[in-house]
Amino acid sequence: MNGRTRTQMKANLWESIPCLLRPPPLKWVANRIKRWLWACNESHSSCNLPKSTPLPTRVIDVGSPNVQPRLYTTSGESARYITLSHRWASPESRSKRLMTTKSNIASMCSGIPIDDLPKTFLEAVEVTRALGIQYLWIDSLCVIQNDAQDKAHEVNLMMDVYSNAYLTLAADWSPHSDGGLYVSPRTIRSGIDVPDSSGNEHEILIGGAFDSAEYENCKARHNVSVLNTRGWVLQERILSHRTVRFGSYELQWTCAELEGCQCERSPSPPKDYEPLVPGLETHFRELMEAFGHRDTLHLVHRSLARRWNAIVSDYSQRELTFDEDRLSAIAGIAGKIPILRDDYVAGMWQVWLKASLGWYTPLLPNWATKEHVRMPPSYAPSWSWASVIAPVMFSFTETSDFHCVRINLEAVDASPDVPYDTVRLVARGYLVPCILGITSGLSVPWIPEGPCLEYMSEGIHIDTGWMSTDWEDRQLSLFLISADRGGSVSFLSTHWLLLQLDESGEREIYTRFGFVKLQHTVQEYHAILRGLGRRSVVRIV
Repeated sequence: MNGRTRTQMKANLWESIPCLLRPPPLKWVANRIKRWLWACNESHSSCNLPKSTPLPTRVIDVGSPNVQPRLYTTSGESARYITLSHRWASPESRSKRLMTTKSNIASMCSGIPIDDLPKTFLEAVEVTRALGIQYLWIDSLCVIQNDAQDKAHEVNLMMDVYSNAYLTLAADWSPHSDGGLYVSPRTIRSGIDVPDSSGNEHEILIGGAFDSAEYENCKARHNVSVLNTRGWVLQERILSHRTVRFGSYELQWTCAELEGCQCERSPSPPKDYEPLVPGLETHFRELMEAFGHRDTLHLVHRSLARRWNAIVSDYSQRELTFDEDRLSAIAGIAGKIPILRDDYVAGMWQVWLKASLGWYTPLLPNWATKEHVRMPPSYAPSWSWASVIAPVMFSFTETSDFHCVRINLEAVDASPDVPYDTVRLVARGYLVPCILGITSGLSVPWIPEGPCLEYMSEGIHIDTGWMSTDWEDRQLSLFLISADRGGSVSFLSTHWLLLQLDESGEREIYTRFGFVKLQHTVQEYHAILRGLGRRSVVRIV
């Protein structure tokens, strides 16, 4: 065997090793991603993407090693492009950053010096070039950051930017835009140094025999996702057809039909990347599929409402730098659900209002010491989960029995500038006066007066949180929205909105104050219904 043949065999062997490198070389990364892309394009019917899609308003033309990248304003053409999902640096961070503004957009269009690019952006440009794709979309560079009109316009298009992308690169572990894409150097296992065909040495990490029933040898499941805690990232993740996540241990691939990893052992989803509410992609995909069969849509309405609630619940637990982004950062997901646009108001769907009214703010460990923030009425009405900056969950199940009837909205304006303090939710149901107090020996709210309320005190959730002190001895009302047996024969739970009269003093106008869940025997429940009297019409702003 001559030297050239030996060198070629060594090179071929090197290319075929599914090894863990710290960090892996660009050529290896590009080849690994190309193999995933090829398999997806050839055999995944659920990921069937067109060869080209309409380009966003602006993209980065990545150029070549000899030609610097530049910001390019498109004119309706179509082509393949890649998107970058990354975490912005906090305003206090001293990390390197770059964004497009009104003052520098002309120079950005002329060319972006490589040295000006933060590390994550630079490596995303290099990967895009290596994959043979000309265009890259990065939010901070392709949206004019100090132009409110441009930002509002681009936010409305965000759902198409990610859903039309050929591929999304997710800087999963990087804390800011200068952290880089690749895995951080860390000692995880012993290894050996092996030269590649160019003589560069890399460490190959050695593991034991792999049992398909175990995943201990696959480090992808230990990836730590800094990115997945962010609110804006949820729509980037759900709407992207294919994503390569650059994790703290390994590269990972996600599409509709495959969860793959760098070591090629196809692990279960990594522990630290688990969605806050499992199955989010499935929830969204089944929402989309159901609306493709409108003749049977009425049969699955309750299931679809539960899926939307699950997406909202996950989203509400994520972090946003600006509270006023609470509605904007989920608008892309809502925009892809093929219901009439007029039906979507303040994060809620009119067709599913009964199922979504029963939201509440649970006491989660990471929010235990935080006071929940109530947004101004002009931002979101009190009956919407978006009115409170806090995690939310929903009481609704597919077996819920609704007690509020004739529920609708008044003065709904579908324009983006709608003043939500003019939107009233109107419902007819059972309304019961009550007083909010404190139990003896317990620093939790309870209700001393009301229908059989001695059965549970921990089922009361104040929208602004228990850290708030303005709820004691409040004159309030309970409004029954639903009951649910939850599979039990002897017991059931009732779900109530906790309401207070609106400060306007207008008769029968209320604002939401909280949520109450009570447990009863079946006999107690029927006794409560007999004592509730006639239904009342309430208007909630």
